[in-house]
Amino acid sequence: MNWQASGSPRASTSLSSPPVVSSKTRNATIAAVLVLIVVLGAFYAYSAFRSNAQQAMLAANRRPATEVSAELVTPASMAPIIDSVGSLTADQQVTVSSEIAGQITSMNFRGGENVKKGDLLVQMNDASERADLVSYQAQQRLTELALKRGSELQKRGNLAVAQLDQLTAQFDIAKSNFARTVTLIEKKKIRAPFSGSLGVRDVEVGQYLAPGQAIVSLTDLSALNLNMTVPEQDRPKVSVGQVVNLSVDAYPGRTFTGKIAVIDPQISPEARSVRVQADVPNDDLALSPGMFSRAHIVLPSVPDVLTLSETSIGSSIYGDYVFRVTPDNKDRLVAKRIQIKTGEHFNGRVAITGGLSAGDRIVSVGLNKVTDGGEINVSNAAPTTP
Repeated sequence: MNWQASGSPRASTSLSSPPVVSSKTRNATIAAVLVLIVVLGAFYAYSAFRSNAQQAMLAANRRPATEVSAELVTPASMAPIIDSVGSLTADQQVTVSSEIAGQITSMNFRGGENVKKGDLLVQMNDASERADLVSYQAQQRLTELALKRGSELQKRGNLAVAQLDQLTAQFDIAKSNFARTVTLIEKKKIRAPFSGSLGVRDVEVGQYLAPGQAIVSLTDLSALNLNMTVPEQDRPKVSVGQVVNLSVDAYPGRTFTGKIAVIDPQISPEARSVRVQADVPNDDLALSPGMFSRAHIVLPSVPDVLTLSETSIGSSIYGDYVFRVTPDNKDRLVAKRIQIKTGEHFNGRVAITGGLSAGDRIVSVGLNKVTDGGEINVSNAAPTTP
């Protein structure tokens, strides 16, 4: 009993007393907190240093601005064109041949020379026809005299009407034989049907000519025709008298001019195109028949059209696009890709029908080096190719 009584006060004293913290434990805790603050500060400082270093490295390695040239989108009067290709032909070109058979006795030309209309080119043997001509000429004179005497006798009633008719028929036959022989003699003189240039001759003196056999080509080079085709959707835009500018590979950089003379009334059901022919003067004889030609039909002028140079427009599977020069929030110039709609082409210019406004500045040279959002530097001179 005494043990339990004496233990009770001891237990009550233990529950009411606060724990005792030693100064050594307190100092350790403060030191740990200070170490944690130092570590966190060092980590923050390292993170800031690394971020600044990365930004500096990126700034040092930033791609330099691309050198480009730019142009303004401006409204202007534009004459659209229709592009086509064609071939030149002579306005007059024939292969000189003989209408009748015969042997060549003389040739009065050399290949490649110029001749005038009516010049004698080939003389064929006409000795037989000339002999017949003498005979028919005599018959014509004789029947003519007989007809005159018969007419006088018939007036006096000494010759029947039937006899006079017979004399008239004989005279007509003789006159016809004479005229036919004169024609045969003339056909054996082969002359130039028009003025022009001769080609390579295909016959020689002494050669026997068959009817229709080729002798030499004759071409009038003073005026040529350009034959080309136009798509059926462009047919309403084309009319007789419109100017056609054309170029040929033989004369790089030179432009020849003609005018539309003929438009075929029919549209080809296979190609869905219409044939067009233009007259092309050739005063200096620079052009030749058979030359391949690139043609540009000049359409009526359209005012106030937004235009850009062809070099400023790119193409992709999504359509045509340009790069517009745009300032960013860091006072730099960047290229912004813009989808556009294009119209007619003329003289290296393209009509813009949608996507741009007047005054927009567009990259015109250096398009292949520009990326969407890339920094650019606009200069007046065209940039050099890297």
